[in-house]
Amino acid sequence: MYYRYQGKCVTFDKCPIAVTTLSSGSTKQVFNDNPGSGTTQSGGTASGGNATTMASGVGVSGTTAASGGSGATSGGSGTTAASGGSGTTAASGGSGTAAASGGSGTSASGGSGTTAASGGSGTTAASGGSGTTAASGGSGTSAASGGSGTTAGSGGSGTTAASGGSGTTAASGGSGATSGGSGTTAVSGGSGTTAASGGSGTTAASGGSGTSASGGSGTTAASGGSGTTAASGGSGTTAASGGSGTSPASGGSGTTAGSGGSGTTASSGGSGTTAASGGSGATSGGSGTTAASGGSGTTAASGGSGTTAASGGSGTSAASGGSGSTAAMGGSGTTAASGGSGTTAASGGSGTTMASGGSGTSAASGGSGTTAANGGSGTTAASGGSGTTAASGGSGTTAASGGSGATSGGSGTIAASGGSGTTAASGGSGTNAASGGSGTNAASGGSGATGGSGGFNQSLNSNVVSEVHRVLDQMTNNAHAAFGNSSIQSVQNILNKIAQQSNDVEKHISELNG
Repeated sequence: MYYRYQGKCVTFDKCPIAVTTLSSGSTKQVFNDNPGSGTTQSGGTASGGNATTMASGVGVSGTTAASGGSGATSGGSGTTAASGGSGTTAASGGSGTAAASGGSGTSASGGSGTTAASGGSGTTAASGGSGTTAASGGSGTSAASGGSGTTAGSGGSGTTAASGGSGTTAASGGSGATSGGSGTTAVSGGSGTTAASGGSGTTAASGGSGTSASGGSGTTAASGGSGTTAASGGSGTTAASGGSGTSPASGGSGTTAGSGGSGTTASSGGSGTTAASGGSGATSGGSGTTAASGGSGTTAASGGSGTTAASGGSGTSAASGGSGSTAAMGGSGTTAASGGSGTTAASGGSGTTMASGGSGTSAASGGSGTTAANGGSGTTAASGGSGTTAASGGSGTTAASGGSGATSGGSGTIAASGGSGTTAASGGSGTNAASGGSGTNAASGGSGATGGSGGFNQSLNSNVVSEVHRVLDQMTNNAHAAFGNSSIQSVQNILNKIAQQSNDVEKHISELNG
């Protein structure tokens, strides 16, 4: 028997951690055999005990799935997914989704009305759509939520709350926090804070040291602290008063910028501006802006529309908001948290966190350990690399082509094609999941779903392309070696090798076509 007291399950036996609504209309309780110190439930998200893996109810609407444990995934609409545990991947798609509350290394994304990744450390709350709440608490958190009415990244240290859209409340407390959008309140308190907020009527980065803040019009940015970067754009802006080593990169009209301090870099933007090319800690704002190209540890906190931010370098944070944004191309450890529509973010590099929201988004192509958690419709997420998490929601989504450990959700989804050890836990209708690779898990639900076609011949196209590239690379290397040697016999040997490799390619293609 069990009972609940103040949201806590008090029992000496089993305790229900999820209630799944079946298609027949009836409900089913899912029990936890090891409640541990007690199982709690808040906001409809059931968080389980230790090492609990519950991938239940995948692809059903109104489902509560994957509460507790690690590596949990779910799909569909109205889904509550992956609460608790460490290293959890909550790749839940659809609308009205609540995903990934608690734990460390958590990744979550959804459509609209999403609640993603509350608590834990190293959390990636890459939620898209409107009315999103993302990544409250924890350290090293990336709350890259897009859309309007977003609340992103409250508390913790090293937090990246790269939220776009309007009416956004982002990154209150902690350090290393970033946000965007209009009507934004961003990054109050903390040290080493990056408040990369765009839009109009923004209040950004009050207090702390190493603070960076940018906005649209009527912005108040980066008051107090040392080593402050106040990259505020727009009109009627007040930027970077006090401190030393201050960079007030403010643009627009009626601007007051960079009073006091030494070693000040005033990289002022506006419209059609190219700002802060080269160096580190560079920031800019405004519309049509190109910001922070090159350098290491770069913060390209640019707001507005048509923005290109943070190309190249390592440890780059490209928190660009608005529409038509291009953010954080290249480098390692890149955080490209861009919101809006038509966004291209975080191409290349390793350890990339790509939390872009909106529609028509292309995110996280290439690299290893990539997290491409995009929301919206028509999204392309996480192509290539290993250990890729493509937690993309919405409709018409193409997610996680190539690599291993890839996950995606939504309706009309093509998920996890190629790679080994692939988990394609995609929900919704008309879903194609997990074609190719070995050890494939294709937990796809809904109607008209095609799931789990594994084996050697299923990755024919990708294998052929990979083999051709490999042979061409080898031929190029051999040719370079031949040019460095004047021996006619050496050149003849290279030609023989190329002929042999051509035969190998034809043989391999014949085997694939089997």
